[in-house]
Amino acid sequence: MSNHDRAEEQTVTQQAHVAPSRKVRGLEPAWKWLGGRWFWIGVATATAVVLLVFGLKAHRVYSKQAGPQEAFLFGRPMMTPGADTAFRVFVRNGVEGTPIVGAVATAVLRCVRPRCPHGHRPIWRGQVKSDAHGLARLSPSVPADALEGQYILEVRVRSNKGNSTVRRAVTVKRSFKVLVTTDKPYYQPGQDIRIRTLALANADLRPVAKHSIVIRVQDSRRNIVFKKRLRTSRFGIAATRFRLADQVRLGRYRVIASVGDTTFERTVQVKRYRLPRFRVKLSVKKRYYLPRDTLHGELVARYSFGKPVAGGAVTIQVASPRHAKPIAAAVSGKTDIQGRFSFALPLKAHAGTGGDSWVHLNATVTDSAGQIQEQSLTVSVTDRLLRVAALPESGVLVPGVENVLYVVAAYADGRPAAGATVHIAGLPKPVRLFEAGVARVMITPRTVGHPLSLVARDTTGNEARFHETFAVSSQI
Repeated sequence: MSNHDRAEEQTVTQQAHVAPSRKVRGLEPAWKWLGGRWFWIGVATATAVVLLVFGLKAHRVYSKQAGPQEAFLFGRPMMTPGADTAFRVFVRNGVEGTPIVGAVATAVLRCVRPRCPHGHRPIWRGQVKSDAHGLARLSPSVPADALEGQYILEVRVRSNKGNSTVRRAVTVKRSFKVLVTTDKPYYQPGQDIRIRTLALANADLRPVAKHSIVIRVQDSRRNIVFKKRLRTSRFGIAATRFRLADQVRLGRYRVIASVGDTTFERTVQVKRYRLPRFRVKLSVKKRYYLPRDTLHGELVARYSFGKPVAGGAVTIQVASPRHAKPIAAAVSGKTDIQGRFSFALPLKAHAGTGGDSWVHLNATVTDSAGQIQEQSLTVSVTDRLLRVAALPESGVLVPGVENVLYVVAAYADGRPAAGATVHIAGLPKPVRLFEAGVARVMITPRTVGHPLSLVARDTTGNEARFHETFAVSSQI
């Protein structure tokens, strides 16, 4: 090998030894501490600190025990101004779970509003002691003029076992019952709506005295046409009036009264109407009729100023609620010079047959000026003129002893059947009813179910029957 070749080989060998060191210095930074001794010392130190902190916290949690005294407060979170509210304080030994007797509980009620009129001073303060069950009753009272909002009830309890404090957020809110009345249900444009309200406290029904109340009136389209703020009297009453315009929207108006959190409303009608120029009175001779009786009656028509409606055209028709068509033909005529019209209408046989029923009399009167007024009347129709019933004094019968049984008889219109006689099955003599239509009978039942049959007859020969099986109880 020549000297030139040897020199070239030596140069290549030197480059092969130098190139790797240049490559390492150019691509990898010099983080000599990473993975070194100080790095692992720092990791070990941080791990030891973390484990120490968690160990201390775990030891503190697991080593905690319940305090020797615990207090609890129970009650409604809502209070009403001017009324008392009941709360219960329960005090116990937290270790043993037994109630603490004689613990002194001092309670205060404070307002938490930013601008409370009482400031930070308590509006109520009280002190009680726990009984043998560890209970103490608190009755905080909120002044009647207290503002609505959030309050804090704080109770501090002390005993020979230690001290405790418990707090409860309560809301002071008024609750009322409001009655709104108007002088009449219908109004015409241009008239006054007279409004009167009565406000009572919902807690004790006492009058809400000297309290603000807002009265509004809305028209048929819910537009507010009247609004006024008043103060109630010492009896909880407020009154005002609102005059309707001559040209006003007709329809249903709402009168609304608002007191605190309570709103009550009443509806009135605003419409144009005319008072009747004359009135019609319809009457019949008897309180009830038999199915085949003739119904006799009279109609009287008079103007509002007292003059009779003479020569008025009258139409009277009898209609039954059980049939679509009238059960008797209509009668027509004219009133006399005194405004009277007498009529007689026959009742068909099926009206009132098989029990109690009724018919309607519909009358229409037209005066000489063409004004029309109507009137109706309901008349009882029955085939049971006399009714009789019996009832035990105690509701049930007791076997083997004398029981008091009351027998009652009356007519279809409720009049007592005085002087009627009642025959009772099993008794030797009939019983005569007193003036009130009642008789007192003594019976001695023997069986489990005691059947009783009665037959009542009045002085005119009307008869009624009654049959029922009364329950017999062995308990006295």
